[in-house]
This record gives sequence, structure tokens and C-alpha cells, in this order.
Amino acid sequence: MRKLLAASVLFLISLSASAGDTMTLENGVTFTVIERPYTETVSVSVFIKGGLFRENKTNNGVGALTSSVWVKGSEMLREMEFYGGSIGAGQGTDSFEIAFSSTAEYLDKAIALFRPFLHSPEFREDVFEREKAIQLEEIKAIQDDPSSLSFRNFMKLSYEGTPYALTIEGETEGVEKLTLDDIKKFYPVLLQGKSTIVTVAGRITPEQAEKLKAIFADLPAGAEFGTDCAYPEQKEEIYREDRDPRTQQAKLYVGYEAPEAADPMYAAVKVMADILGGGMSSRYFTEMRKNRGYAYSVGAFYPSRLCKSRFVGHIGLEYANVPEAVKTMEEINKSFLDSLTDEELTKVKNYMLGRLLIETETNSKQAWYASFFQNAGLGSGYLTKYIEDIKAVDKDALGKAAEIFSKPKTVYVLR
Repeated sequence: MRKLLAASVLFLISLSASAGDTMTLENGVTFTVIERPYTETVSVSVFIKGGLFRENKTNNGVGALTSSVWVKGSEMLREMEFYGGSIGAGQGTDSFEIAFSSTAEYLDKAIALFRPFLHSPEFREDVFEREKAIQLEEIKAIQDDPSSLSFRNFMKLSYEGTPYALTIEGETEGVEKLTLDDIKKFYPVLLQGKSTIVTVAGRITPEQAEKLKAIFADLPAGAEFGTDCAYPEQKEEIYREDRDPRTQQAKLYVGYEAPEAADPMYAAVKVMADILGGGMSSRYFTEMRKNRGYAYSVGAFYPSRLCKSRFVGHIGLEYANVPEAVKTMEEINKSFLDSLTDEELTKVKNYMLGRLLIETETNSKQAWYASFFQNAGLGSGYLTKYIEDIKAVDKDALGKAAEIFSKPKTVYVLR
């Protein structure tokens, strides 16, 4: 424990020494450089605001298809592999993301390749048809997998009426109707300076940083995408069951409305999720698997969202045990603080910090976290504050976080 705390101190020192310089370009692009000269690589993370909020039921899946056609048909993909680097893109819930990494030795080459990748992509018909077919197969694979299908159905039910009820990959009927023209029209809508967040992390010279800035400075300013988070709260209990003859056990999800990433209770709910369902020593695992033998797989998760999120407990079990499992989960949620010791709380927080220490050792994750927190409205340097927030979580903060369990819940069962 002492070693982990010492490592946390060193990590915080390193973060404060390289928290990054953030500036806003004339066209509205937010540009951050995190200098890490002791590494031999450089990573660039680009977040474009909007994500699923740019889609609707008609064109759902267009972001994911655009990302794959954009990358797979690019010269940059072919060249970066030769030079030991990588380039990727993808649609997220709250942003469209582009990322590339390079060795410091070949960064100038990567920067030269990135300009045409960003400003003049070649959306080829053959690549479009191939990637569309692959995306349709991915949708089919989800429909054929009860575990993936149950999660998908739960999210749709819990977020009904909001963009978060959409899926990244879209639905078969909608994706089949997407055309190459839809991709070509979606691309320029994305590239607006005021909606673009860029973070560079690694061993980069001032001259190279200026070259990257110049690439993004040439984007049209456009208008900042406004994410509307003002959707209604869940005001009553929601319960739904679906049948699937392929599943050998019931898939149960129990979800509660939870704070967005910018909420002061964010870190406390993250800690609470680990206490309740973070592993084999969690409360859910101990009570519902070890003590009651309901299931092998049980846990909890709390996705980070720009708008209201969900705290979700999940378990696979015999259908006959579903009512008792829901009751048990609720009892644990409302009583876990009564038996929570200071040692257990410290252990959970240290485990979370340890995972974060390991995860953020890479330039790619440093860049990603900075862009993510900037997009969430917390600032590119929030990672340092996030660690402090986790360390500061106490029983009082957890008590406030647990108030989410007094609100109406969503229960979904695939049997």
C-alpha cells in the first residue's frame, strides 16, 4: 500500500510537470501539447464534439461507417504501418475520435501524411461497400450473441427518447440504406474548428507542434456543436423482459440514473461502482455468487458521459432467481455503507489508482484523457484533479453518491 501511495505521488509530480499547454486557435480549435521528452513516441488525439448526438434513427451508424471508410481507404494507413505507427478513427457516444501515433523519429513523415488525411480524404466506392458489409455483419453478430444483445437492449430501454438510446454501429435496416454520398456529406459537417479538440502527447519539438497547429488552423471555424443534455429524468420504474431461445440463462441488468462526468459526485460514483461490482472482492460478487450461488458472472459499471449516465448492476443467472437477485442487489446498494471499513475503502481507491497509473503510462492514453476531459467541460488537465478527487472520496461522499439508488430504476431481463 505504501509503495502504491508513493507511486501515486511520483505520478502526480510527473503530471504536474507535463500537464500540458492549452490554447485556442483563431478558428476555435482547442489545442493542447503535453511534452514527455523521456518517451520515444508521439500520440495525437482528436475529439470532435457530438458523437451520437449528431445521428438519428434514420442515419444511425453513419459515424461508425464514416470512420472506417475514412481510415481504410487512406494512404496514411498504408504508410504509417511501414513506419511503425498507427492511425484510427471511430464514433463514440459523445464525440467522433481520430488518433494517430508515431515514433519520434518518423513524426515529420506522419505529420506530412496527416494533412491530406484530414483535409482531402479519398472516400472510395470499393472501400465503402466492403466496410458497409463488415458493419452489417457486426450488427448481425451482436444480434446472435445474447450477452451483447441484452446489453444493447438494456441501453435502448434505459435511454429511450435520447441519443444514447442509439447504437454506435446502427441497425441493419438503417445501415443498409446508407450511401457513399451520406458519408461524403457527413464528413464536412464534422470538421468544424469550434467543435474540435486536439491533444498531442510525447516527444515533440516546438517546430513539429507548430506544423500540427497549422493543419488544424486550416479547418473552417464553423459553429460549435451544442449537445442538448436536457432530456427528462426517469420518473417511474421500468421493467421489461424479452425471450431468446439461444440463451441458457437469464441476463439481468438493473440501472439507475447517475451523474455526468462534470458532476462533483463523478469520482464518488466511480469509487462506489468498484466497491459494489468491481471484482471478485466486490459486494455483488461476494453476496450473489459466493454466498447465494446465483451466478458466475456479476458486476457493475458506470460509463463516463457528457450527459446523465447510468449506474448498472448486471448478472447472468437462472431465470427463477431474477426477482430475488433484484431484491438482493437493491439491499446491497442501500446498506453497503453500514459495513464499509476504512481499510476496504482505502483498498478500493488504491486499486483504482493503480489501474490508472498503469493505463496512463502511454502517450496515447495521456492524449486521450486530456481530450476526453476537455470535451466533458473539465479541462485538458483534469486528470491530475481526478486522481485527487478519487483520493478524497470518503464515506460522506459515498453516502451522497448512493442517493441515486432512491430514484426509479430500469430493470431489463433477457430470458
